[in-house]
Amino acid sequence: MRCAITFGIFLATASASLAREPPSVDVGPPLLLRLEGSFAPDREGATAGGADAVSMKVGDRQRWFSAVTARTVGGDHALSGRAVLNLLAPLQPNLIVVGTDELRRRLEDAPDGTSVVVEGLVNRGSRMFLLREVAVGTPAKP
Repeated sequence: MRCAITFGIFLATASASLAREPPSVDVGPPLLLRLEGSFAPDREGATAGGADAVSMKVGDRQRWFSAVTARTVGGDHALSGRAVLNLLAPLQPNLIVVGTDELRRRLEDAPDGTSVVVEGLVNRGSRMFLLREVAVGTPAKP
């Protein structure tokens, strides 16, 4: 009897240790995020005026983006741009920028305080922000 109880406890413990959550798979529509604002020298400057501070790894450095407008673009996505930023907020940097050399260079070279519109595909799991459009020093397109 004691052997049966010990064996039962062993099985319960072994099966509990083998139970794992399945890997996170993003099965929703592609998430295109459009941010409008400017770069700031630090987090405090990025939050000035009530804007959302977004940390971006651009090239070899981390920059702070002051997002005045954040929205999802296209498709039928249930998340707003601000909800996406809130999901990424605990992670640093919030976004890791990837894309063509030309688009990345535009972001790297954008001076603090100059208006920037950036749009790209976000992978929430890896925080990758695949650039699709970068406009520096021009008014936002409607």
